[in-house]
Order: sequence, then structure tokens, then C-alpha cells
Amino acid sequence: MKSRFDLLDGLRGISAIAVMTYHFTQHNGLHWLKGGSIAVDLFFILSGFIIAHSYFDRITGGMTFLAFIWRRFVRLYPMYFIGLLLGIFAMLSPLIFGAPLIVNSNNLVGSIVLGILGFPYLNNTGWPFGSEIIFGSLYPFDGPAWSLFFEFFVNVIYYIYLSKFGRNPPNPLLITTIICYGLIVILLKNDNPGWGIQSFIYGFPRVISEFFLGCALYQFSNRRLVVNKFLPILLIPILLTGFFMEGFQRALIWSFIIAPIVIVLLSRIEISGFCQRICKILGEISYPLYIIHLPIFLLIFEFSNLHSYSLKAQLISLVSVTLIITVVFIYLDNWIRGALLKLDLV
Repeated sequence: MKSRFDLLDGLRGISAIAVMTYHFTQHNGLHWLKGGSIAVDLFFILSGFIIAHSYFDRITGGMTFLAFIWRRFVRLYPMYFIGLLLGIFAMLSPLIFGAPLIVNSNNLVGSIVLGILGFPYLNNTGWPFGSEIIFGSLYPFDGPAWSLFFEFFVNVIYYIYLSKFGRNPPNPLLITTIICYGLIVILLKNDNPGWGIQSFIYGFPRVISEFFLGCALYQFSNRRLVVNKFLPILLIPILLTGFFMEGFQRALIWSFIIAPIVIVLLSRIEISGFCQRICKILGEISYPLYIIHLPIFLLIFEFSNLHSYSLKAQLISLVSVTLIITVVFIYLDNWIRGALLKLDLV
């Protein structure tokens, strides 16, 4: 099996850009990519696929729990912590201009402490977000971090499952959680559970079903499949249309039918040259862009007169500055991760 999946890297990068566009236009009034939240579903599925590729043999071969969690921590936490610091600074920035804080000190301290530990702050508080108030955000300084909590959670479940059941496929767990998540989406008409206090509990079947679906897809992709390289390319536009569509039925079809087919097919195709380089860049920016784009939005909102621009000019400015800052922080993140791995703590 090949060591990298270039087209999947490209897909992750495109999805991160879609989430950024969805969030930025959601808060400036353009409301583009109204179905952008399903990119998170794609992240969970891809995470299962890549984690199975990277760790299945190592865990079943005796990798310790601490070694596994340490490597996941080093991969995910430094950039999350950077985003957290940016978000805290943005939240406290009104004090610089002599304005009062909307949030009381107890909520502020509690959310900072839990945020540093990586845990969600379960609350019904209204948190300032630009000119809006967001109620019940689990990670008020860095909204997308809710999915990171669930990522760590399902990584632990994955290790426990492999330690107990070895190479036996988790079919009962996968089927049960898919049914549970499907019922949640249909009955509650909520295609993006997990980010806030009202839907927090429903994030667990969402991440378990999609992550283990990704693991199953990896095992299936190991089979000998003959794939016409043009077929996945034709399917990608169908996949991307999900970002433009609304409706809870669309989320289920997209997450459990269209996305799995496209992921398996893309994983079988090898590319080179310019396309490979582009996909590598998209893969490298995907996680950093996803986890720090909202704190950057808050900082830009607080320290600029962006609101005086036209809506499209706002979007262009936001995206440009965010991409530049993200690239800078990627170098810092790589340095921190390298230093942490050299510690060899486990």
C-alpha cells in the first residue's frame, strides 16, 4: 500500500477552504456554501482512513497507548494551542480600547482553563463573535476546536477497540452508530451536531460512525481494485456540490454514500508533477487553516475597519490574510512538533 494519498490530501485542503468560506460568509452576510458544515463529516471519515493506514499495524503489533496518544497530541495540540491563544487575545482585546467585556470573569476563566486542557466548556453563555452573540459555544475562543475534542475521543476508542478485538472489523459498532446518527439527523433535523451545548451529546455517534466508516474504507481499499482515473475526477464535482446544498437528508446521503465512494476511488489513484505538489500544499494547510481561521477572523474584526468594506471585499481580505498567517504558523507548528518528538517522553 502506498505511503501517501495525494488526492485525499487535496480533498482535505479543499474542504478546509470550504469551511473557512462557510464561516466567513456566514458572519458577513454573504452566506456562501450553506452546506459547508458537511466538510467536518469528511474530515472525520478521512481521519479514520488515515489513522487506520498509519496506526492499524502498529497498534495491533504492540504500540502502547501512551505512545499512540503522545503522537496524536503532538500532531494536533500545538496548532490548536496557537488558535486558542489567538482567540483569547481577540476576546480580551476590547480591554485595550477601554471597552467592557461582555462575558463575566467566571465564565472567562473557566473556559480558558478547560480550553488549555482541551476540554469543552459546557455552558449556555452568550459569547461575542464579531458583531454577533453566539450562545452555548463549547470552545468560544476557537469554535472549530469542538471537532478536535471528538477526534481525540474517537482516537482513544479506536485504540481500545484494536487492543481488545485485534483485527476483527468493528461492524456492530459501525452499524449501530450509523443508525443512531441517522435517527438523530432525521428526527432532530440537525445535520451539524456537536459544536454547541444543545447538540453536544449527539456529536459522539456522529464522530464514531464516520471515523470507523473511514477505517472500514481503508481496509476495503486494500483490495485489488481497477479504477479508471477519470471516474473519481468526474465524481469530485458531485461531492463538492454538497457544500452548496442544504437539508439534513443531503448530509446523510453525502456522508454515507457519496463521500465513501469518492474516497475509496481517489485513494487508488497516483498522481505526480504539478498536481501532486498542489495536493501536497492543500494537505499541509488543511488542518492549520481549519483550526485557526476563526480566531484570525475575530482578530481582524477587532483591529480593522473591515466592516466598512463591501461584503465581497471583506471576504477577499479575510481569506488572503488568513492564508498568509496560516502559512507562517505552519512553520512554527512544524518546529514545535519536531521539538516535542525529540523529547521522546514515551
